Amino acid sequence: MSGVVPAGSQIPVEVLFAPKYELQYNYNLTCNVKRKNRPLVLNVKGEGYKIHHCVFAGSARQEMVSGEPHEFSYGDFFINEKKSKKVVIQNNGEFNFDFVWKRQVNKYISIVPETGSVPKGDEIEFEITYLPIGEHHLKNYKLQL
Repeated sequence: MSGVVPAGSQIPVEVLFAPKYELQYNYNLTCNVKRKNRPLVLNVKGEGYKIHHCVFAGSARQEMVSGEPHEFSYGDFFINEKKSKKVVIQNNGEFNFDFVWKRQVNKYISIVPETGSVPKGDEIEFEITYLPIGEHHLKNYKLQL
């Protein structure tokens, strides 16, 4: 907020922008310098935006609730038999956004793709595959975005 800049040197200024609403912002930051008639003015512009998305699970495209895990039932099947479920993320906003799946480590389950971007006005489909190579029981495995 204040300090001394030695002669012939420079000091970086860091501005933190944390918008609360989806608006375009324009601020003039004023820096008073001793022995100068006029202050230095830094014009800062930014745009606040929010992610507008929907997540759908299964072939019936059941909408998932944010923050609540969704449980997929794969049922009974044979070892080395592959079963897949679909999840779709839809971007209804004005900006692209990135995603990363947070999941429990399980060598029998894969998610493709695990990370990426969803372009504005588009959607990405994921395949969640369960492929057991040995006899076991899958319980309490939940996915969350």
